[in-house]
Amino acid sequence: MKKKSFIFSVLFLFSLSIVSAVPNLNLQKENYQAGETIIGNITGNFVNGILKENIKFYEGRKEIFLEYDLAPYNNSYLFYVYTNNEINLTIKLENLLYKEGENLKSTTITKDLMIIKNFTDENKTQTQILSIKPGFIFSSGNIELTLINKGTSQLNISYDNQEISIESGDIKKIPVSVNNSYSLFEIKTYEIFHVPIVYVLLNPNSSIEDQTSLLKINPEKVQIKVIKNQESNESLELINLADYNITDIELDTNISELDINFSKNQEVIEGKSREKIDFAVFSKKTGFIGGEIKIKYFDNEKKELIVPVEIYVFPENATIGEVISISSNNCEEINATRCKEGKEECVGGSLSYIGKEGNNAVFCCVGGRCVASEDDSDSFKWIILTGIIIVLAIGGYFVYAKWKKTKPIKPEEKLNQSNENYNKRIHGNLTRT
Repeated sequence: MKKKSFIFSVLFLFSLSIVSAVPNLNLQKENYQAGETIIGNITGNFVNGILKENIKFYEGRKEIFLEYDLAPYNNSYLFYVYTNNEINLTIKLENLLYKEGENLKSTTITKDLMIIKNFTDENKTQTQILSIKPGFIFSSGNIELTLINKGTSQLNISYDNQEISIESGDIKKIPVSVNNSYSLFEIKTYEIFHVPIVYVLLNPNSSIEDQTSLLKINPEKVQIKVIKNQESNESLELINLADYNITDIELDTNISELDINFSKNQEVIEGKSREKIDFAVFSKKTGFIGGEIKIKYFDNEKKELIVPVEIYVFPENATIGEVISISSNNCEEINATRCKEGKEECVGGSLSYIGKEGNNAVFCCVGGRCVASEDDSDSFKWIILTGIIIVLAIGGYFVYAKWKKTKPIKPEEKLNQSNENYNKRIHGNLTRT
């Protein structure tokens, strides 16, 4: 068992240094007992990072709630879950966006675990179960771990050249010494456990750029897809891994081509907590817009975090598709059709952004066809209707003029005309013909 645990721990450490594009959940063990701490990491070339809302737990089909945490580190995420009961547990990481090559993809990770108790005697009364809290540590000061014996037998534990015993139900706190910025702290008992420790060195004489901060942002890079003239609500997550409060937090952006409005400035984030930052995006033009979100704060000195932002604005009434990089900007390469922006809509499919052509964005209709947009169709209808009205008016005029010429003379009009002719003849002004 110890040999298996060691192998999994080596693979766990190796997974932090080599990150595959495809997301993966790596756990230190194959099997867990009720009460043990599930420790692992999540790797992948994530686009929008992982939020706590992406992680769900199920017992069969029923969603359950377990205490857990995750934090970004070195292009991956450290992760732990506390277990209490014997269950068939499913861990599900939903709707993870990642980039493989130049293509944007989405996936869901599912991991099934049978959480049981392993009895050490024939009567099935004795168990050895160690709970470790927390399942990872970020710190810049003194570090300690809490060990809880949740089994029925005494646990003999060794760590960092120290040996202790913990009786059933007892709790002990142990100090952790570290020499590196990242290490796996080893605890030996009935199995070997490794706890990820990230130690942040704070040097007050270094510049802001050289500082390693205990304030993390999730995701570390933001990609947003929005519809032109439609407000889109987005969010970031600030994670304070320090034991103390981080203050004077200010949010700003250097993007001027569209509107980004933050709902509030979270001036203080308490130690060992996280805060969700909501913001709205609105654009009056389509295309790609890049820039940064800047987060200024005070942590012993003034510091700044910068989050790269990519915003893709799709035409109105579009069904948003993928962002694909094609050097030729030719929709035929992906078996799609290019619709005329503002004049045609993609019906029966979705629009994918493939690049820029001059100052204009290139969108491809994938799985559908381009048809005249409603606005353009309405304009054409009005042109036709106006033409019909003009033709009818001209025709009506000529009909009226012809009718007026052929209209029979009334008797009184004929009498008046005869009188006029008689008067003209009397005065010699009428010539006979």
